[in-house]
Amino acid sequence: MTTYICDRCKAHFNQAALDLDGRGEYCPICGSPVFSLAGIRQTFEIPLPPSANRMYRSERRGGRKPHPSTEYLAWVRSLGWWLKIQAVIPQPAPVRFSLVVKGGKGWRISADIDNRIKPTLDGLVKNRILDGDSTAIVKQEELIYVERESRTAIARCFVRLEAPIRTWFDTWTPGPSPTAEGAERQWRKSKR
Repeated sequence: MTTYICDRCKAHFNQAALDLDGRGEYCPICGSPVFSLAGIRQTFEIPLPPSANRMYRSERRGGRKPHPSTEYLAWVRSLGWWLKIQAVIPQPAPVRFSLVVKGGKGWRISADIDNRIKPTLDGLVKNRILDGDSTAIVKQEELIYVERESRTAIARCFVRLEAPIRTWFDTWTPGPSPTAEGAERQWRKSKR
């Protein structure tokens, strides 16, 4: 059975858990209460992320430099303060990531909403909320746009991090995959 230890003892012993007999309600070293983060769900507001198209500086001759833009770096710093104020803690993997954009001033209705996922995930990684943004960690993504409530409302953005949920694909069994030859053969038969 795995017993979790408190952050103070974890920093001292530099390990996440000890294999001991016990219920895991109190740290076996100092006796302070602890809890597991396995089923935690966090919902918090973040500043409106920049578009993924504006994450990197453009060169004069075209193309992209590998250096982040000043707009993106300022947003990551601002995100760090928003996370600190709301006491957001690191989320254990695997993660279901949900991003909700609520329309208003500062958001164009023609904006490409899926370009906001990449900067948000990268910002959460840089601020050490997520261990990474690979599919080994982020198992599901959800993107929602909500219309503005009034003409004076400002655009807002919310994130929810939680354990992945069961989907239709978990129980669905796909049929045989058509190979290139088989698909071409079927196409030729249909032309006759």
